[in-house]
Amino acid sequence: MNLQAQNFLSLLRAFIHSVPPRLTAPDWEELYHMSKKNNLAPAICDTALSLPEFSSASPDVRRKFTDTLLAQSGAQLLRTEEFFSVYGQFLACGIRPLALKGIVCRTLYPKPELRLSCDEDIWIPAEALTESDRILRGAGFTPAVPCEAVDVSSVQALTYTGAALTIELH
Repeated sequence: MNLQAQNFLSLLRAFIHSVPPRLTAPDWEELYHMSKKNNLAPAICDTALSLPEFSSASPDVRRKFTDTLLAQSGAQLLRTEEFFSVYGQFLACGIRPLALKGIVCRTLYPKPELRLSCDEDIWIPAEALTESDRILRGAGFTPAVPCEAVDVSSVQALTYTGAALTIELH
């Protein structure tokens, strides 16, 4: 494993476990690119900002980190807000969906708002598909495949895309 990969993992470990990272000659530009590639820029940036050695990063790299932190964590907050709005609509209609994967995993992070997810997954009973489709369309989501064209016994997930969020119904 190369030195910057070790630094990256040390920064990630520091974020998750709230411990100081052990860095050796950090290349902040490379660490920034690694964090973007792995969709972990907010977590890595949050840790880096607390380190004296981060002041050695160029102003351009420090700006990239903070801009990415603000943009990605802000977008995640909007996606989370949209998810809870839709989830509330499901509950109001008597559907008790089960949240899966991303939104649940986020609660395991010390700063959940810095854990990014591309979509959110919800399990619903098969008999709630038509009502769930109505709720999601009413909230501005567009299905990848119309629910009328789906054989519920053979499909594993239906994807709905909204303004800020994608939801997969399972």
